Amino acid sequence: MSQDSKINPKFNTNAIKFVSIDSGTNGAICECNYNTRELCLLKLNGLKPEELLPILDGVIDNINSVDCVVIEEPPRFMGTMIPSARIAVLFESFGIMIGYLMSKGIKVIRVSPREWQSRLNDVIGTRGKMKHSEWKKILTDYAKSRYTGTDNLTQQTADSLLIAEWWINEGIYKNHEKNTSKENTTKKKPKKVK
Repeated sequence: MSQDSKINPKFNTNAIKFVSIDSGTNGAICECNYNTRELCLLKLNGLKPEELLPILDGVIDNINSVDCVVIEEPPRFMGTMIPSARIAVLFESFGIMIGYLMSKGIKVIRVSPREWQSRLNDVIGTRGKMKHSEWKKILTDYAKSRYTGTDNLTQQTADSLLIAEWWINEGIYKNHEKNTSKENTTKKKPKKVK
């Protein structure tokens, strides 16, 4: 294994599933099987950072079966209504998850809320000046209308499911394209200096 592949893991083309994570304080995980489109939703109920690793171990039980993990990157500024202690826990958990996944050699795709939600603007509108709780309800209602009968689909798990939907419909193409174009570029040989 080259030093580069240890630092920057590649997509696992033989994988049968991918995982999407809403890294919020009360976030969730969505496992999606590429072949069957079967979904499994799991709540992360305000877990302490040290409690995340056993959960991630359970979801990623076989590294060879996972193509990549798509994780929501917390926005840099969250407004003044969220206590700084809560923001600190959020970023700590996000960092622990990223470190854990990269240490396992799993390709990690970071996506901002704005990026994965932008594809829904034409369908459900934009958040604008709407309260966070109102926007979450709209996202949840949209997810429930698209995935009726999905077990554990709640306001808490809807984002992870919609991140998975973004990955299947849009993200996978953008990111695999970036990955293959980097691999196909030829390095120029340095010119010899006389």
